[in-house]
Amino acid sequence: MSPMPFAYFKGKVVPLKDATLSIASHSLQYGSTCYAGLRGHVREGVVRIFRLKDHHARLMRSMQIMGWDFEISYEDFKCALQDLIHQNQPTGDFYIRPFVFSDTEMLQLNYRKLEFHLGIYMVPFGPLFDPERGLKMKISPWKKIADDAIPTKAKAGGCYLNSALATTDAIQSGYDEALMTNREGHIVEASAANLLLRYRDKIIVPPLEGVLDGITLRSVLELLEEEGIEVQVQSIDRSMVLSCDELLLTGTAAQITHVESVEGRLISEKRGPLCKHLQKRMERILNRQDPKSEEWVTDFQIGARNVNHIEEKCLV
Repeated sequence: MSPMPFAYFKGKVVPLKDATLSIASHSLQYGSTCYAGLRGHVREGVVRIFRLKDHHARLMRSMQIMGWDFEISYEDFKCALQDLIHQNQPTGDFYIRPFVFSDTEMLQLNYRKLEFHLGIYMVPFGPLFDPERGLKMKISPWKKIADDAIPTKAKAGGCYLNSALATTDAIQSGYDEALMTNREGHIVEASAANLLLRYRDKIIVPPLEGVLDGITLRSVLELLEEEGIEVQVQSIDRSMVLSCDELLLTGTAAQITHVESVEGRLISEKRGPLCKHLQKRMERILNRQDPKSEEWVTDFQIGARNVNHIEEKCLV
């Protein structure tokens, strides 16, 4: 779908058509961007965003990892989102893409000479995958990039060339998505989502080394821990994936999605008990029907912009 008509660009909300870059910009030439991905859930006349502070913090950690000279406070980040939501007036669920970019026109591989800015746009966005069926997945021939090649904890745009190659190959091969292995041959994540599996009645996640610190996965693990359900962290080989009881993908875009088959081996045609439990718990949280809602959900008003709906600082 097309983006909504307004974007946040270089410190202010502008019509999308005015949020433009030179073709000579560094980010276009060399992929020097870092981004976040958030969902806007329209519920009861407000927009609800899951773990907004964590998304902001991860974007700022990406700046630190990459050594880029850019910072925006959480309060200013939140105000930018409120202004953009007010201008775009969303009527249904949508995706939010904040990203840090450089419009410096320079043909040099030197981040120290670049000036960085924040851009944000919004796109109407429902489920990424068909919720009525599980995913058919392929183990990709493309290896997951190692952290000593490109930092995997920074959500850097250039990293996703690796992901796009894996996804494109999977779709061209007749699958929905790809699982990726590291250099040791262990399954570490999907092309753009974390994973966890239920194997012999144990819940297992791969080690965090070399994969993105997923906010949805971290939330799931925290919920399971509070419920007294043990989660084991260990390397996952192909045989475990091909013979597990449930395989789930987690992410802002993917949400919590179950896998039906891997390489033609049936895992679970229907959602299993773990998937159903986690999806139900997350929905309660978004609907403010769960003790975690107050901590994890931030509400934004869609209607008229006034002092009752927006922090005073946002009006400056």
